[in-house]
Amino acid sequence: MTQETTIHESPGGRILEYPTEGSPLGNVSSSLEMIAAARSQDAEWIAVPIERLGEEFFQLGNGIVGEVLQKFVSYHLRVAILGEILSLSGPARRFMISWLSAIVGRPCGSYATWKNCKTACAE
Repeated sequence: MTQETTIHESPGGRILEYPTEGSPLGNVSSSLEMIAAARSQDAEWIAVPIERLGEEFFQLGNGIVGEVLQKFVSYHLRVAILGEILSLSGPARRFMISWLSAIVGRPCGSYATWKNCKTACAE
């Protein structure tokens, strides 16, 4: 997977940002590639636009969202989902809200704008 990414410096750590345009990133294979890319750039955060995750990512019956998010936690990386999770379907929205609120140490977040993400990553 060749991806255009941008590294941002933040008081809370380096952020590897993926652009809005590009191939879908919401699967186990791409999550491992994102983890490798973050490690190679010494990034503590990965910022992914919600549009890049695809509809399958948020279909709870297939287990992709849980498996992918757990990989980020296991590799001690924080993931920021850029976009409005309130736009998701009911079950997916409830899952994301409960998952985000249950996490200790805030390894994952959802931010409506890049500015909100940078502010949260600085904390």
